Amino acid sequence: MFGCSNHSAGDLNGKWTTTIENRTIDLWISDTLALSFDFENELMILYRIDYDGDMLTFTNIEPYENSTWKDKIITLKQNEFELELQNSSNRQKTKYSRANEDLPELSTDYEVNFERYESYLVNRKYSR
Repeated sequence: MFGCSNHSAGDLNGKWTTTIENRTIDLWISDTLALSFDFENELMILYRIDYDGDMLTFTNIEPYENSTWKDKIITLKQNEFELELQNSSNRQKTKYSRANEDLPELSTDYEVNFERYESYLVNRKYSR
């Protein structure tokens, strides 16, 4: 397990997956950006991510501009981590598992990320 109070981008970089309300969610994290993919709702969200000790601040870039929230890192192991939403009325915890797949370079351009993600899905489908 990584240190309890100080985390950096390198600790979380990569592709992570979780299931929320029977929906598979991919979360791709790089040094300053994150993308989430909700397969059920066919929704991709681009975030700016900031690290402050064990707190992560997510700020939506697209499609919901400037919406911000904080998550606290509860546990962080090599292949999994757990976040707790920092909302006074909702302390929902979510566990993520690392997916051992290459992560495309993330861009601040939403459309570029969408094209890269489509390409990733096509390549993944044909490589199995």
